Amino acid sequence: MSEVGGLLGSGRKIDIGSNLHYVKGQTHHQLTEPLWPFLNKNTFKWVRLALAVINTMTGIFDASVTGWVPFFWYYADWALFLTILVQWLLVMAHFFPFNHKFNNFVHFMFQVVFPMSTAITLLYWKFFYSYGSMHLNDVNTYVHPVFLYLIPALMLVVEFSLNSIIFEYKKIVHLLILYVIYLPMTYLGKFSLGYYPYYFITWNTYYSYAVLFALGLI
Repeated sequence: MSEVGGLLGSGRKIDIGSNLHYVKGQTHHQLTEPLWPFLNKNTFKWVRLALAVINTMTGIFDASVTGWVPFFWYYADWALFLTILVQWLLVMAHFFPFNHKFNNFVHFMFQVVFPMSTAITLLYWKFFYSYGSMHLNDVNTYVHPVFLYLIPALMLVVEFSLNSIIFEYKKIVHLLILYVIYLPMTYLGKFSLGYYPYYFITWNTYYSYAVLFALGLI
């Protein structure tokens, strides 16, 4: 018996065998199951640990250089935090007995955070990065582009290329809910930072509302 996933997982075919912890109604393997036959569970565990450590350390370095105060007010920082959280949850799955509630929660989180982080990265490099602005002798010019807008998404891409998680279309709705929860921060951030987190979202022009709507659609 086998099942095939949907969004971002259409080519991921799952064989449901007696050696798998299969939860009725769910189209996925246990979290510790790697996608590729050449990758065993033990190696997969250490690969995940390495990914989590790299993303955690680079995230801390980014915040230490740019400051911790703005961290709460930017959507990209939310994505970084959630990415690190998901990565450590995936690592934890290898060290504890199988639990279907934990299993389903981490699957859910990954299916929300992966597209969130990927979308933010693509939008930044397409529309907001100033090409030629990074200089190796000035850490302030590359810490955000590399450690905030590249490494988190890259770590999740590597994770996705190795795991057996299958995406479901309905999970995208939760990504929209998360975006709506974040929206007030684009206004409230002004009272903490002294300026709007995003200069193009000022909440007093039709352009601001258009941008908020367009980002929601994306």
